[in-house]
Amino acid sequence: MYKPGDTLLVLGATYLEDFRRDGLVPKNRTIGSLSNTVHEFSGRKVIFSQNPWLAKKDYSVKIDVQWAFNLALRYESTGSPLPKVGVYRYVDDYSVPIAGLRKIIEGGQVPPVSVDLETIGLNEFDPKAWIESISITYKKGESWVIRFRGPDNQPWEKVGDVYQEKKAGLAAQLKWLFTSNKIKTIGANFKYDIRWIREKWGQIITNFIFDTTLVGSLLDENASNSLNTHAKRYTLLGGYDDSFNQKYDKGRMDLVPDGDFLTYAGGDTDAVYQVRERMISLLIQDKRLTNFYIKLLHPAVRAFEGIEREGVLIDFDYFLKLQQELTEEIHSLTEQAKRLMSKHIVYRYLGYENDGRPKFRLSRGAIIKQFMFGPRGLRLTPKVYTQKAKSKTWEYSSTADDHLKMFSDVPEAQEFVALLKEYGSATKTLSTYVDGFLQCLKQDGRFHPTFLLYKGSFGNDEEGGTVTGRSSAKDPAVQTLPKHTKYAPKLRRGYPAPKKFVIAGWDVSQGELRIAAVMARALKMIELFNKGYDQHAVSGGRAAGYTEDEMMQLKVSDLKKFKKIRATGKPMNFGLIYKITLSGLIEFAWSTYKQRITEAEAQKWMDAFFDLHPEFLRWHDEQIMHAQNKGYVRSPLGRVRHLPLINSSDMVARSKSERQAINSPVQATLSDLVIYSAAKFREKYGEPDECRLFMFTHDDIKAYVREDKIDYWVPAVKDLMENLPLEQDFGWEVPLKFRSDAEIGYNLRDMTEIAEEADWEAFGKDPYQFLKCN
Repeated sequence: MYKPGDTLLVLGATYLEDFRRDGLVPKNRTIGSLSNTVHEFSGRKVIFSQNPWLAKKDYSVKIDVQWAFNLALRYESTGSPLPKVGVYRYVDDYSVPIAGLRKIIEGGQVPPVSVDLETIGLNEFDPKAWIESISITYKKGESWVIRFRGPDNQPWEKVGDVYQEKKAGLAAQLKWLFTSNKIKTIGANFKYDIRWIREKWGQIITNFIFDTTLVGSLLDENASNSLNTHAKRYTLLGGYDDSFNQKYDKGRMDLVPDGDFLTYAGGDTDAVYQVRERMISLLIQDKRLTNFYIKLLHPAVRAFEGIEREGVLIDFDYFLKLQQELTEEIHSLTEQAKRLMSKHIVYRYLGYENDGRPKFRLSRGAIIKQFMFGPRGLRLTPKVYTQKAKSKTWEYSSTADDHLKMFSDVPEAQEFVALLKEYGSATKTLSTYVDGFLQCLKQDGRFHPTFLLYKGSFGNDEEGGTVTGRSSAKDPAVQTLPKHTKYAPKLRRGYPAPKKFVIAGWDVSQGELRIAAVMARALKMIELFNKGYDQHAVSGGRAAGYTEDEMMQLKVSDLKKFKKIRATGKPMNFGLIYKITLSGLIEFAWSTYKQRITEAEAQKWMDAFFDLHPEFLRWHDEQIMHAQNKGYVRSPLGRVRHLPLINSSDMVARSKSERQAINSPVQATLSDLVIYSAAKFREKYGEPDECRLFMFTHDDIKAYVREDKIDYWVPAVKDLMENLPLEQDFGWEVPLKFRSDAEIGYNLRDMTEIAEEADWEAFGKDPYQFLKCN
């Protein structure tokens, strides 16, 4: 029974409506905008959160509701929604905490020290950016913060390529903190801090051993992995930064008053220190996951520091020419479309928007509707309407591509839809891959993307890797660079190798198929891989009535027919190893490979595949059953995919989890094999100038290789990727070989695949001739 003075927890929009009706909450406020704080209405303390029943569909709701309960309990017990923060101090140097650390070391311990920076800007290559502060914590509830108050008060100054000490005493202390093997540095998303310390101060951290963002993504990849969330889930410091985040622009930390700055900066390292304690207790309960972090993920993040620092070189002048070319192409396509339309439609959209864009744009749904279905256009009768259509009139017609293609029998419509497709491709290329990417260009003429080896947001960043374990990149998202679109060759031409270098790339050949075959114990597929057969040709051939040997003969006698049949094998393999449905296979074949097939053809594909590889049917059931019983599935390397909704009463959520139980371990393993290769490369070779890793996607890695060292590095990296110590490090005995395909070129467009037995002597003598480079 609610009593005056009690804290009221309001869960769900239904109850929020009562507050709106009474005029206590504005109509435009949502549950999300009201959460994370305590509101007071007529003497009543109120905390808002989501309806817990929504957690059956959305796992993040569970995290939000848990925090709301904790916040309510805190308020009831302490009378305040704010946490009790520790003792945080401003200092000029680290003599006091280092003295404390040395006493711990004398006792035979290796103490952890959490480290965190506050920076001005997010681009460490910007000469106008600087490190505003560094904080450390080695005791729970304490933090020591040095605030530099500008670029002129740093411990080191970069002059050209040389770093000069400006504060010898502090510089010596920081060097000890960064390199002593008697302590362990820990952080949250610490790769960011390491990059700044390397670029701005010239220091390399060698004793980094734990990252709460990475470990958090292993313990629960379905939730945000920000320090803010971790503090709320694992410590009593939860919410220490909520008011700060709402109040200040963290891009201008130099403008934050000392009091608030100290609570925030000190709270960061205190939170990291306390989060680590809880995370370690959880992590060590799972030996395989602990091993995965120690042997693979943590070493990989050290390798990716170097990859990010190296950066991706672009030809800036070429980008500007491509920008102009695409702008002219978009204008030309727009003018062609205008000539198809009545003057009434064209005149209606004369002029420019307030932001400078022309009002007449082919991307405007209103223009498409008026031309295709309106009374001054083609007057076609719509076949599909928008979901919120109030009536079946042309104004509510769908402008989806699939709907517009239904009118391909009308010449004018067919021409217009073709123009729309070209226009969409050109505008996407310009806005995303030229203009958008150029916004990420750093002062050294390179992109320095951040590779995300974790899932979940960090700070205000809602981007992250994927829940399956596949990594991604941002600023810019180089992994999305097109390969097969109309403009892909022109785009990729703008990514050259540095002078006297070539670009080399290595991928895992048919990696997903190989991993799935091993996991499913698909004996025939494993046998065919070991004999060197092309699995796409085998699968496509079986559906067409050919044996694998007959397909190999067909490759010699009728290459065109061979390629056509082989092409059908790709949607077969990549769909059916993941338990795709009949209708799903039809959609997948079209959406991904532009192959139209009937239900009968799709059924023929399924019959042919599972007749050859029946083990996949059993494996699919095993994966789902394991997930239902345990709540998770595990990859062969030890990574866990948590599936909290696998037994949900919501059919859509449950079905999605069942699919993830099958595809997540395979996709995660492929990505992990490549990042593991990067980690082993760094372990074996360091960061050699002759072979500079610079780009990564989920199944391949690229490097700038010196021209006169190609014959060494290309086969060396290929050999490393094909002979990873999987059984030694992870206990994974693999009955087939993970093959790596290599390619080289002077830019990303002109990449040449290297034959299994390359003539490296001829290559070394004349790489230009070998690559047939213009």
